[in-house]
Amino acid sequence: MYQKLLQMPKHEKGAEQEGDDSSNPDKPEGTAEEQKGEPKETANGEGSGRNYNNLTDADRSEMKVDEIFALYLWWISKKVNAGFYQTVVKYGILFRECLNEIGWQKKYESEDNEGSTSGQKQPPEGRGEFCIENNAEHAPEICNEFVTVFMENKKNQVDISKPDQIDLTINLCHWLFENQFTCSKLSMIS
Repeated sequence: MYQKLLQMPKHEKGAEQEGDDSSNPDKPEGTAEEQKGEPKETANGEGSGRNYNNLTDADRSEMKVDEIFALYLWWISKKVNAGFYQTVVKYGILFRECLNEIGWQKKYESEDNEGSTSGQKQPPEGRGEFCIENNAEHAPEICNEFVTVFMENKKNQVDISKPDQIDLTINLCHWLFENQFTCSKLSMIS
């Protein structure tokens, strides 16, 4: 599954990489334009039907982390070169893994626990993947743990430099805030 995510979007490949297949009768018309355009519903009709250029507050609150991260990856694919895009996708997968590991805890800690009489600061067990069930409101809350603990534990497996990790984290959190997927604004202490 992750290999599919690491493939570069077709609109990032130049004609010299793909070859000119404009004379190919098997190629459906409009394919190149659709790939350069806005995110679309899937071919089998599944999808949110959202207008990603004009999201409503209801759309934003209904969108789960996975959909939001897909939108971020689509957006950033238009801003960076193909090589760095692969780094961003790897980063996104790792950030998602970290959010699935500690997202429930962060959400639980930040919510008002007035009804809790146990005095414990532990979320209930048996929850599904955080990124499938929640929006991105709590994503910025894992940034420190992501860079200092999670990525440190993966340093022998991941080839994303510490400065890139920090820059990508800042960029993602800023994008989430600017696009109103979170109320949390990341602040840097120097």
